Amino acid sequence: MKNKARHLIVYGLMILPVLTFVFTETQEWILENRVKSYLIEERGYESEDIQQITTKTRKNVTEAIVVFVSEPEVQYRYHFLSGDIRQMGYGLVQGFSKQLNHQNLEHLE
Repeated sequence: MKNKARHLIVYGLMILPVLTFVFTETQEWILENRVKSYLIEERGYESEDIQQITTKTRKNVTEAIVVFVSEPEVQYRYHFLSGDIRQMGYGLVQGFSKQLNHQNLEHLE
């Protein structure tokens, strides 16, 4: 009986990281698709306007990072909050050293 319990604990500890990885990847995939749908269906963008959408999970927060074709030096961050997609900020894409003026950003919501 003790041996069986020990095996269950060991298997549980082995499966937990796999389940965490799968859950995180699924959350990121869902957010990426929700943000793309939001931009196209609600904000009126064409698929060709979007250069790249990537997702990151940090400290239990998953965010989508969007780069638009017309502003390849700026990345916009989107989160899923209270049932809605919301733009939460922006920043320079790594490698660009341009000064950002939020009044000149064309995709700022």
